[in-house]
Amino acid sequence: MMTMNCKPNLLSGQLIAVYNKMMAIDSRKNNCDVIYVGDMTGLNSYEANLFINGSILIPNVRAMQYLVIDEKNSYRKEYLMQLNTDPNVSEYIETIVCALFKGKTIVLYVPEEALEFNYHEILFQFFRNVVGLNIQKGPNDPFYFDTSYTPQVLTILLKYQMIDRWYYLYMMPEELMNDIMFMRNIILPSMGYNYTEENIQFIIGVRKEMDKKNKVIRPAITYY
Repeated sequence: MMTMNCKPNLLSGQLIAVYNKMMAIDSRKNNCDVIYVGDMTGLNSYEANLFINGSILIPNVRAMQYLVIDEKNSYRKEYLMQLNTDPNVSEYIETIVCALFKGKTIVLYVPEEALEFNYHEILFQFFRNVVGLNIQKGPNDPFYFDTSYTPQVLTILLKYQMIDRWYYLYMMPEELMNDIMFMRNIILPSMGYNYTEENIQFIIGVRKEMDKKNKVIRPAITYY
């Protein structure tokens, strides 16, 4: 009988958006981590202590200036530039990915008064485009992870030492293991290996053994 290759879900947590304050507070009481995706200066001290500051994810002053003068295309463009180029935004999103890997439920609380600015839709699309996270926005719109983004997420998890290089290798999609350029330019450097034929054959051999046994294998001897 053939053994089924059943690898674990890479991200076992949940990423949910809410827009109602009471829902956000209830989520916090249910041991969810709630990120306030808005300007926290309007919160009282009790509320400020309930929520994690997510103001780094909202549009900056320059973007909001475009919105004030009704330049919506410029507003969107400026906000997307901010999301794409601000290293603090990248680190924040990477931290969320790490939390989802650990099985946490993360709630993004966008206050109702901010919905008219529509930045949440731009932000949620950014999550989809960059790390494949489709945020749950209601009972009929569940959270799911687009597994075509597995290499990007594995790279994040390896960067923050949430996984080791052998788990990284084990979870890498099989089709990418057969792509010699991806192997040379992404997999080998990420695992700390120089590009040599010996290293390629070693890595391929370890991965084949992992697939055969359906588990992570950590060789006692490695080559560089």
